[in-house]
Amino acid sequence: MDLNGAWIQSDEGGALPATWWILSMGDCIWGTGILDGFTEDEFLPRSDSVQSLQGTVGNDFVIDGTIVLLGPRPDFVVPQSFAEVRIIIDFDDDGQIILREERVPGVQGPRCRDPILFCPAPLVLRPSSGAGN
Repeated sequence: MDLNGAWIQSDEGGALPATWWILSMGDCIWGTGILDGFTEDEFLPRSDSVQSLQGTVGNDFVIDGTIVLLGPRPDFVVPQSFAEVRIIIDFDDDGQIILREERVPGVQGPRCRDPILFCPAPLVLRPSSGAGN
């Protein structure tokens, strides 16, 4: 299964749209996600403007990895938070491949230890044209 290419963070995977670029080689996977449509003024204050993913794809179609918040700017990288993540390689009702974080919104887990402080919506990625073939 080819996961290489651009992926779009869908609405149910967070309030703000983002584009993710994913590269897989063997069972290793890397990705970078950047929030869409932000000017530099809006981009600077958000610690989650740039995110990085690295992990391993298992035989069970589960990606076990780590997400790092790299923001506020890609040319001034300061890792701010590491979080374990489990992403399921799945299919939607139309048979299109999706990448779906294994977590319930608002429920504590690797990326949501304290839902009162900051609990991002579970990540859901859908392929842009050419990804996930």
